[in-house]
Amino acid sequence: MRQRKAVALVVSIFSVVVLLLAVRSQIPLSAAAPKITLLTHPVLYAAMGKETGVIAEFKKRTGIEVEVVTGPTEQIQEKALAEFVAGSGRLDVVNLIDTMYTSEMVQFLEPLEERFKAVDAGYAKDDLIGSLVESLRLGGRQMGIPFRVGTAMLYYRADLFQQKGLQPPKTWEEFMAAAKALTMDTNRDGKIDVYGVSVRGKPGFEAVTDFTSYVYAHGGLVLNKEHTRCALTEPLAVAGAKTFVEVYRKGYASPDMPAHARDDLIGNLQQGRATMGIMFSPYWGFLQDAKATPFVGKFGWALVPTSPGVPPGRTLNSLWSFAIDRKSKNKDAAWELVKWLSNRENQFEMALKYNNGPVRTSVYENAEYGKKFPLAKDWLKAIGASLTLPAHKNWFRMQDIISTEVIAALRGSKTPEAAMQEACEQMARPLR
Repeated sequence: MRQRKAVALVVSIFSVVVLLLAVRSQIPLSAAAPKITLLTHPVLYAAMGKETGVIAEFKKRTGIEVEVVTGPTEQIQEKALAEFVAGSGRLDVVNLIDTMYTSEMVQFLEPLEERFKAVDAGYAKDDLIGSLVESLRLGGRQMGIPFRVGTAMLYYRADLFQQKGLQPPKTWEEFMAAAKALTMDTNRDGKIDVYGVSVRGKPGFEAVTDFTSYVYAHGGLVLNKEHTRCALTEPLAVAGAKTFVEVYRKGYASPDMPAHARDDLIGNLQQGRATMGIMFSPYWGFLQDAKATPFVGKFGWALVPTSPGVPPGRTLNSLWSFAIDRKSKNKDAAWELVKWLSNRENQFEMALKYNNGPVRTSVYENAEYGKKFPLAKDWLKAIGASLTLPAHKNWFRMQDIISTEVIAALRGSKTPEAAMQEACEQMARPLR
């Protein structure tokens, strides 16, 4: 009898332990912990803390294993579409950038609106920046959840502005005047050694990204709102193109601008070769790195200048989000990962520790975050006013066309007006 009681007690204790472990891990007793696959960009994975960051904590909390596959932007789109078309279900969660939400891609994604509506109060879905959530509502359905956003900001050498008696520019006329005044021969050898503006002109994504920042801030668009027609010949878009080209043609940017990429854009300010730059908001951290620049503490920030009637700070947003494969065999586990990486606590941790661009209002308004990033509330203002690149199945073809014409204008073989006209004529085919 005693032996039976002892056995019964052991069984009872074991059952309680199993139950507690199951509750803690949130995994059903009848099922083994699933394994899911996340396809993401290396920069985004770094913003998650890589192997020891928030994904490791997710596995510890839930028991769900996450295989992370990384690749550059173009490969993410190619790999995701290949797996989706094949119906393999191998990619459970995919990080997509704004231009990837084309009709071709969306047809393979799991609609998320019912899951999103059903999240508990602790997730605080209304804390997600509304314009970002809305941008992922396609055809009345929530097809993605925001993860990382950056906008364009004007970063500048505050000490040099002060020396010249200049204020941060709010209009494009003030911007061009400052660019001229801050293009200098500081050692008086007859050669310019400090340029007013740092800007990217490397053909492809780099040139088109910076060019679009200028176009949007002038009030223009690349495509019309329906994404059926090129809008680069509209007066406001042409005005943005002219400013972008004139910065280079008037000598306010380095002669090497047509070859300049991301590292040059940042490095020019870090090393004192330029005094202003319109750049991705998280790059502020590079200007505060004492190992990379001797000018820490001398940089300032401002919203990007805008044309009259254009909302202050309107420019280019870059948004990465999460989508779930419609053919995934682990949709519940995939959704848990999406919620985990977009919840309030982890968005704060990733922003503070790993320099992720947060998608929650509460992070920008958090005092600790504001202490590390005093420009946080201006970031939030710019994000709310700004636009993303257009999502179209042939965007990369159109990007190449725009790049070719912008470079032609920079080199002086075409006027900005003629370049925009040619770009629209060339884009008519991929827009069909």
